[in-house]
Amino acid sequence: MNDLETKQHDLWQEVRKQLTETKLPLKLRNNIPSGSYYDVKFGVPSAYLSLHYVEQENCAKVMVSLRNERGEKYFEHLLREKEQIEGEIGASLDWDPVENAKYCCIVLWKKDVDLGISTTTADLAQWYVTWFENFYKALHPRLSIIPE
Repeated sequence: MNDLETKQHDLWQEVRKQLTETKLPLKLRNNIPSGSYYDVKFGVPSAYLSLHYVEQENCAKVMVSLRNERGEKYFEHLLREKEQIEGEIGASLDWDPVENAKYCCIVLWKKDVDLGISTTTADLAQWYVTWFENFYKALHPRLSIIPE
């Protein structure tokens, strides 16, 4: 692995460790990726939660992807509750509809992330886990009750 892959692998390993300590009913991947994202099954068809580290842009993000027609339906339903959801999560989010993409997404960004220099692995992992929990608690119950 090169230096970037090693940093990413270590980051996702720390995220997995911290997520394991939460009380959320998650199915975490057994293999730790060495790439730019870590995805977690959300427990709802067509909805995926992923954590991203984009070194080239010095940013991190937590993202919910809502794929295919069912995902579009989920997105439209959630968008009607945007203010309440953002209040529960505790942040303003980017809401991106499906324009020429394969999925809609809801994203929280963290700018000025320089892993290993100004940002430690443990600190960034804690940021991911905190916001992951907020996303899960606000969105999972809503997505679970939307009829197919």
